[in-house]
Amino acid sequence: MDSGCTGTTANQEYFVTADIANQLKELFERPGIWEAIQEGWDIPESDVISDIKSGSEYRKLRQAGEFLHNQNVTFSTFTDGVPLFKSSSISLWPVYLLINELPPKERFLNRNMILWGIWQGNGKPNMVSFLKPLVQDLEHLYHEGFEFVHQGKTIRSKAMLIIMTMDLQARAYILQMTHHNGEYGCLYCLQKGETVASGGGHCRSYRYQEQPELRTEDGIKTHAREARNSHKRVMGFYGESVFMYLTYFSLLNNVVIDYMLGALLGVVKKFLEIWFD
Repeated sequence: MDSGCTGTTANQEYFVTADIANQLKELFERPGIWEAIQEGWDIPESDVISDIKSGSEYRKLRQAGEFLHNQNVTFSTFTDGVPLFKSSSISLWPVYLLINELPPKERFLNRNMILWGIWQGNGKPNMVSFLKPLVQDLEHLYHEGFEFVHQGKTIRSKAMLIIMTMDLQARAYILQMTHHNGEYGCLYCLQKGETVASGGGHCRSYRYQEQPELRTEDGIKTHAREARNSHKRVMGFYGESVFMYLTYFSLLNNVVIDYMLGALLGVVKKFLEIWFD
């Protein structure tokens, strides 16, 4: 386990990180876990999407010669800020990893999650500095893997991150982007949006277009690099996310929408107000 401290006495920042490979080794050597993961690879063909393993992109990884054709696993990761006190700006930012190959009822149990790190301080961490070691760990697990012992046999497995999910505010900080209610705040298209009155305040409206211009992976990297070099916001980016340096990771394809805030607490709530108020 590694730890660090930065800042002044009045404004300290602390972070602690734990070795992912050691946690995976301990987890996979627990009775029944490796068997549950192996069962998770057997995906029956179906048009019904009931889990991440039902999706077409995941199925591609299971094809011959692809990453999951051998005894490898994949991660989902999530993080968010947690205030410690109502009267203080001090917060915690834990970073968790889930093993997608575990059955859902096992996947989300605390004892089966990987806690990579925790940051504590005033406000929010510098996401590039905080998450750079995570990207380095993930690169190592993707290329070199880790070892564990199962029934007296040493097994080497590799792991890759395929899903990053978080709420809209946390996503903006991690991706070095404008928030969802700012100019070019969408990760997937290039609609600028416009400020309109809403109740006693204002919000940003994105008017319907027949064919909005979509972002591309190369475009995202170009805009982020230009923003970093010019120190100015470029098409919604103000810098490069550290996850751009994961050799296999795509901000477009591997960062999912915020379904809870974007739909359940956003669009659907507004529809209900319009229909029934």
